[in-house]
Amino acid sequence: MDAVQGLTELQRTLTELAGAGNRKMLRAAIGATMTVTAKAVREAVNGTPAGPEVKREARKLVGKRFIRGDEGGVMARAKVGFGVGKRTKAAREKAAAKAAGRQRDGVGISSNDIHWFVLGTEERFHGEKTVWGRKVATGCPVSPTGRIKPLLAGAIAFAVANCTDEARSAAVVRAHEVLEKFAK
Repeated sequence: MDAVQGLTELQRTLTELAGAGNRKMLRAAIGATMTVTAKAVREAVNGTPAGPEVKREARKLVGKRFIRGDEGGVMARAKVGFGVGKRTKAAREKAAAKAAGRQRDGVGISSNDIHWFVLGTEERFHGEKTVWGRKVATGCPVSPTGRIKPLLAGAIAFAVANCTDEARSAAVVRAHEVLEKFAK
């Protein structure tokens, strides 16, 4: 018999919090932080010099993802950015249909090429390719295709700098919610 009423239940709850409960609380807090940061990145895209089509596609491609570690699925790190996250079922089906039909024109901006607009490209050419640092002719006439200026550069850094306090408070609130849930 327990000397104190409910002692075993309290010990079980504390043990649970030390193990899986702690991970759940950490994951929830980091998830709340990522949500706030992703929202801030979407808002920061509006302040870039990109055109309306690029901004619209860029906002769609902002995502977040947990990256699991090796030891028993413990979360190792998390990231937020352009082209981050798992592809949806619709995106996978669209990619499979494109690969089957080998469509080349009008692909638009996807998670595969959003980095061109974030980082920019150098002058590029049709009719030549670079192999081991040397330009090699492909047999077609060489013609310039242009370069892409870094239209979205700095959007993520700006967003992170402006949402730090909001992200921190969201993490604390979410951690308290999970902690209260365990306390019940």
